[in-house]
Amino acid sequence: MDLLPHQVIRLVQLESDREALAANTAWVCSSCQTCSTRCPNDIDIAGVMDELRQRLSSGREVAERKTRLFHRLFLAEIRRHGRVHELGMIGKYKLLSGQWLSDIPMGIGMLLKGKLRILPRRIRRRQEIRALFAKRMES
Repeated sequence: MDLLPHQVIRLVQLESDREALAANTAWVCSSCQTCSTRCPNDIDIAGVMDELRQRLSSGREVAERKTRLFHRLFLAEIRRHGRVHELGMIGKYKLLSGQWLSDIPMGIGMLLKGKLRILPRRIRRRQEIRALFAKRMES
């Protein structure tokens, strides 16, 4: 992301839509709702990103080339664990996209603050989620 989600929200608050729309952040956002859930100010950040994508989608191609890879890895994490294991997903993304060293300081900070888990959390009834993916693949 060229702008962090809180920076995009601030631009929208300041009615600097042009800058917010020029950023690729909305395209990189996977709409997983994690930021909205964790936001201490109870802002629907994912909803704002969806709105920006909606505004951007008219007559413009996806700004971020690696978005498809990101979404594929995101869905693979859901299929495997029943939820997103952020550290694992981002690690795979960094390896496959060739951006190994970017974001390391931020990642270390998030680990130290307990924002990222080393091991994935397991949910009950993961087989139901796998069945949803299998059903989708059939159609």
